[in-house]
Amino acid sequence: MNKTRNNDTLWTTIKLILPMSFQYAINQLVMIIDNLMVGSLGEASISAISICGTYFWLNITFTTALSSGATVIISKLWGANEKHNIKKIMSFVFVVNLVISLLFFGLTTFFPSQIIRIYSDVESVVAPGVAYLNIIRFASLLNGITMLMVGLLQSVHSVNIGMYGSMISCVFNVFFNYVLIFGKFGFPAMGVEGAAIATLITRVIEFIVCTVYVFRFEKNICFRLSDFDPKIEISEIKELVDITMPIMLIEVLSNFASSMQTIITGHISEYYISANSIVHLSWMLTTFFTYGLRNAASILIGNAIGAKDLDRARRLCRGFLMTSIAVGACAAVVVQFVVPVISSFYNVSIETLDLAKLMSYAASANVLFLVPAHMALDGIYKVVENSRTVLILNCIGNWLLALPLGYLCAFVLHTNAAVIYFVLRSGNLFNAVSGTILLKKKGWI
Repeated sequence: MNKTRNNDTLWTTIKLILPMSFQYAINQLVMIIDNLMVGSLGEASISAISICGTYFWLNITFTTALSSGATVIISKLWGANEKHNIKKIMSFVFVVNLVISLLFFGLTTFFPSQIIRIYSDVESVVAPGVAYLNIIRFASLLNGITMLMVGLLQSVHSVNIGMYGSMISCVFNVFFNYVLIFGKFGFPAMGVEGAAIATLITRVIEFIVCTVYVFRFEKNICFRLSDFDPKIEISEIKELVDITMPIMLIEVLSNFASSMQTIITGHISEYYISANSIVHLSWMLTTFFTYGLRNAASILIGNAIGAKDLDRARRLCRGFLMTSIAVGACAAVVVQFVVPVISSFYNVSIETLDLAKLMSYAASANVLFLVPAHMALDGIYKVVENSRTVLILNCIGNWLLALPLGYLCAFVLHTNAAVIYFVLRSGNLFNAVSGTILLKKKGWI
């Protein structure tokens, strides 16, 4: 009986992990291709689009946090077979996300120039930035809803739509970027505006595909327009806020921490930033499997807790944690093979290539701890509604340890680039160790 159950769990895990991991890998591929195409437009255009991406990242942060908080609740409701309440939670978060997206849409519509000037007052950047914002603002209304639909459906084991949506997005995004940026097949070369239109078209297609699937073909939850009912209990709103707010702060503070890392490393060497870009992209490509693994852990452990099967939840916890350690070790090795390949696509100096190779060893050490850190805190501990604890540990790891020590190594001790790279990301080591210790304690569920 136990063997059959374990086999069922393994097969369910695989069915969850593979589509979600593939979805993440495709999204990374789209990002790489976008960067290569936009990179040909010149520094002003690159800066303008980068600024717009940073601004809209705030909107995405709200959506991501809302989706994560709702996922924790819905995965437990799914385990308890409470489909009616799942539909109510989904309806509520759709409304909240729409309000937030409309707020960003209004700000972008009335203050595009002022938004760009917050980040840069260089006139050659402001003009293309405003042009990009005026088009891409419409995509922001649809993107949040699409992200929510895909994220929430993962909680009820409907994971394929995210993978298919990413595949469709990849094809159309690359095609329309190529046609509209460079002026192919009789279309004029539109540069930055072409990139914005290509993104808008892609988001519209993605939205239509996901919406039709959710309201017509999805079988697990069978959410239909007639089921839309955003009225939920005050206690449920409080639970959603308690989970969502710390997650939102984690996302915001993580972004600020990344910015601080860039500020510190930008003063070390003229070659460091380029080398860091190569290494960062390399280890991101090797950890795409982590995304599916972490989300599968959240969903299955949440299901077990919702079904009041705490013994099974603990077994899943141990299994996923051990698997994450093995995946981290494999990814650390693969980084050493990926860095030379990625480096070959960059037209950079020998000094940058040598620095990237040196930093790749620190990147491997970082990935070794990154995977179990994400699993322990984001994949498992957050499911039991301890997102505040996750926030505290992230703050300690990044702001009290990694960044001060990184500054010390860079400007006081003047250590080599590899040491600085690892120390700036040593929060992953702290999170991996502290997260594992927390999960070893009795009563963590």
